[in-house]
Amino acid sequence: MTSTPTIKNLLKLGLLSFLILQACSFEPDLGKKISIAYPDHYHYDSSSSLPKLNAWWHYFHDPRLNKLIASLLQKNFDLKKASYTLLQFKKKLDVTGSTLYPQFNLQAQVQREGKYVPYMPNQKKYLVQNNYSVFLMASYELDLFRKLSDQKKAAFQQILENQYDVQTLRQSIICSFVSTYLQLSLLDYKLKVQSKIICLEQSNLKYLLKSYEQGNVDYSQIIQKKITLAELKNSFKELQHNLTSTQYQLCTFLNQYPHPISFTLWEKLRQIKLTIKPGLPSSLLKSRPDILAKEKKLKQLALEAKIKRKARFPQITLTGQTGYTSNKLKQLFTPTNTLFNLAAGLVQPLFEAGKLKREEEIAVLEYKKAEIDYAKTLLQAFKEVEVCLDLSHSLKAQLAQLKANLDLQEKNLLLTQYQYNKGNASYVDLNQAKISLLKTKLNLEQTRLNYFINQINLIKALGGAWVKGQIYQ
Repeated sequence: MTSTPTIKNLLKLGLLSFLILQACSFEPDLGKKISIAYPDHYHYDSSSSLPKLNAWWHYFHDPRLNKLIASLLQKNFDLKKASYTLLQFKKKLDVTGSTLYPQFNLQAQVQREGKYVPYMPNQKKYLVQNNYSVFLMASYELDLFRKLSDQKKAAFQQILENQYDVQTLRQSIICSFVSTYLQLSLLDYKLKVQSKIICLEQSNLKYLLKSYEQGNVDYSQIIQKKITLAELKNSFKELQHNLTSTQYQLCTFLNQYPHPISFTLWEKLRQIKLTIKPGLPSSLLKSRPDILAKEKKLKQLALEAKIKRKARFPQITLTGQTGYTSNKLKQLFTPTNTLFNLAAGLVQPLFEAGKLKREEEIAVLEYKKAEIDYAKTLLQAFKEVEVCLDLSHSLKAQLAQLKANLDLQEKNLLLTQYQYNKGNASYVDLNQAKISLLKTKLNLEQTRLNYFINQINLIKALGGAWVKGQIYQ
């Protein structure tokens, strides 16, 4: 016949074996890590180090732009919202960290109780009385398998992820703002050049009308010139609207009511040399904040998978309370009414129909999904840098070609002027040479703007600005 102690020993042995089996592996199976292969150098650049830029927009030597960006960083609503989100995560870290400390609660209670009590032999009396109690209660969960510590680490990784997200947003907003500012300056330049072209075409029209009165030109030439002039005037009005719209867009960045904004003339900005060296592809992993944010996300999800794994292990909690209880309020705080108790509790999940295991598997799948997102972010980052470098190579060639074309246009104007002075070219021919030169200048400056914006996009693709190789704060 099996004795009760033997059964208890078997139960203890079974529980101990279960705990040992559970504790064999603290780490969840996250599978094989995804790796992305990349070359030693970018296709169009082989520089070996990142540029040492300090607030790259200072390279434009524009105090007005610097002042606007300082205001942008203080007033932009998106940045403010992101800073509040970061503060929320820091508060959550404090909440998570509090689980590592004992929890104390003070409980005071008044209970009115009615019951029958013996009064005389074979008689009972219904007695109503109040019970008063005051207790200080404490509870503490032992971090036996460091599950609580892992929860705090996961919350900290979430903060780091959010910090890099804020940096990504910050650099994106700055790059967009500077690009818009440059577009505004070029639009002003275009209006000036377009105004000159309109004046030349109006002068041509007057000349043709006079020549028509003298019977030297066909009226169809006048009609064609009027059409050209009308198109130029419409284009001028469109440029004016774009200028106003771009100013209002800058106001939106600054959270201001739409109004005209002062800016530096393009003739000064165009002289800036903004050449960015991308360094090595491997440096992108340490300089681009969205990649670093994804890395922190992976660490957070790996910790959360570990936490789900450890949820299957025993949970040991220590509890205690001390205080007073009495049925008379004036005698409550007396030594004879003191009461205390201490307890230690162990909870080991045995059967929950696979719930804890499935939660662990879900956490592992979340990690694998985030790993794919990280790989995609990395490939996207390399692509953006390569596209900017390729476009930079193309724009440099276009600038060289347009500069050569501008030289030819200037020579053609001098030649036409000489022929006009000799009587071998008409007044219209001279004006057309001037117009061709102005249009070439417009094309050149538009391409220069495209080059500047592409360099800014390259800065953004590389992760922003740097100080000694680090992200500029």
